Amino acid sequence: MDRNEALDKIRKCLALSESPNENEARAALMMARKLMAAYKIGEKDLTFVDVDKTPVKKVSSVTYTTLRDNWMPQLIRLISERFCCRGFTHREHGKKLRHPGFIGFPHDVDICVRAFEYTVNTIRSNTHGSVWDNALRDSYARGFIAGLDKAYRDQDDELEATLCNEHSLVVIMGVPPEVEEFSNNMLSMKKVKLRTYKSDFFSYNSGFIDGKNHLNKKVGKGAERIDSKNINQRSKTGR
Repeated sequence: MDRNEALDKIRKCLALSESPNENEARAALMMARKLMAAYKIGEKDLTFVDVDKTPVKKVSSVTYTTLRDNWMPQLIRLISERFCCRGFTHREHGKKLRHPGFIGFPHDVDICVRAFEYTVNTIRSNTHGSVWDNALRDSYARGFIAGLDKAYRDQDDELEATLCNEHSLVVIMGVPPEVEEFSNNMLSMKKVKLRTYKSDFFSYNSGFIDGKNHLNKKVGKGAERIDSKNINQRSKTGR
């Protein structure tokens, strides 16, 4: 493959990264970055494949409170780092609702927000119902995030095996220095107090399995689902 063919391949990968399928979008973006590194394609070369290298800030449509969704900062951090972005949380003065957001190059941010919102919707859908109190929901969500992290690391290992040593995935998928600088100038760090809940092994394990299968669209397959029957039975047995 010569340089012009690589640029054409990058165009196609970037177009595919618009896919609503999180796994497909991220894989396409990673392949584009791999080609950029392998063929030493810099910012000037990318101007004619419509890649904007100016960092932007985008707020998600998701809202949360630290009482009900105290797992959200952990998910923001995981998703943002996997899509070359920096995450943040915005809260209006005097209000409890918080608004997650992300900073990065426009193309990265768009995919990052889609992946984040889809993951949040999945967790909330899987923990919907009166049987779920905050403690059970928290355990499930933290398990899901741990499982999703495992899935991302497995995906990274697969792609890493196709890269030359000099084009490490750590470098290719790292947060760009322009994004780091933009984030440092835009954001102010404040410590947020989060309520601590007692961990529930059953809920955490179910969440971990769902999170690990999330990228493959196999959420819940082969796992024992948590429903009112399971919760009530466990309560009676004390397990």
